[in-house]
Amino acid sequence: MKKALIAGAASVALAAMPVLGAFAVDDTVTDVLTVTIEKSCTLTRTGTAATGDNAATSAAYNGGTYSGTMLAGQLKDLGTSSFTVNCNDTAGYTVTGTFGTLTDAGGDEITYKTSAAAANDGKWSALVTDGAAAYVTSGQTVKTSDSETPAAGDTFTVKYSVGTLNNQPYGVYTNASAAVYELTGTTV
Repeated sequence: MKKALIAGAASVALAAMPVLGAFAVDDTVTDVLTVTIEKSCTLTRTGTAATGDNAATSAAYNGGTYSGTMLAGQLKDLGTSSFTVNCNDTAGYTVTGTFGTLTDAGGDEITYKTSAAAANDGKWSALVTDGAAAYVTSGQTVKTSDSETPAAGDTFTVKYSVGTLNNQPYGVYTNASAAVYELTGTTV
């Protein structure tokens, strides 16, 4: 009888134990990711000194400064700035250019011209190329868009040329704010 009791107790104990695989187990885990993209518009520039027959002697570009040497009565190129606008705002952006007068230590000037500079006119000009080429008035829109840019950005170039008078006084003509480009829009 002891054997039957032990066998019976063992049967009851086994019946009370959980059976593996009989319980539902939730083995699914879900992570939710949320990313907020900020509005952003940037304007960057690379520069290159003029080359070739129409380049000013010793034409150079150094981090936003174009320089060169030329004679009175000449028309020469100083260099070209290549700009890229990256903007993810669906409302777009505007780039405005402001151009100032180059002055030497004695107060002599080379003023900005809204058309092509020429030999013997004492003017400098900025030719904007964005598909078509155009000279712009100071304070005028240089580049604009009413939508976001493509992934590579929108680009335009500006070529700087200087025409000196036949009797242009010698000296160094400069302006730390000769050409200023301002990116504006709803998100800048």
